Amino acid sequence: MRDIRKKLGLFSVIALVFVFLIGVGAETAQAGVMIRGRRGLSLRISYFSQFYGVWRNTGSGPDRNNSTTDFYFKRDRFNFTGQLTRNAGFVIQIEQ
Repeated sequence: MRDIRKKLGLFSVIALVFVFLIGVGAETAQAGVMIRGRRGLSLRISYFSQFYGVWRNTGSGPDRNNSTTDFYFKRDRFNFTGQLTRNAGFVIQIEQ
């Protein structure tokens, strides 16, 4: 069990370093689909979410010695932003 914890810990550190290195060069993150129209009209549709997992050894399974793994989505959010005119824009967020 300790070997698994060490491997998960090492994996977590490597993943965090990787994410940090990817984000170093990014000034702004623009996610989603952009639709542009005439006269400055635009609409961006985006989806944001947080995904995480929980691993624990609770003695589950028929032998009472297996671990339990759960995965979750939280803070699911649809985001609509756009520009109607040069001076008027909008932001609509639907969160669950």
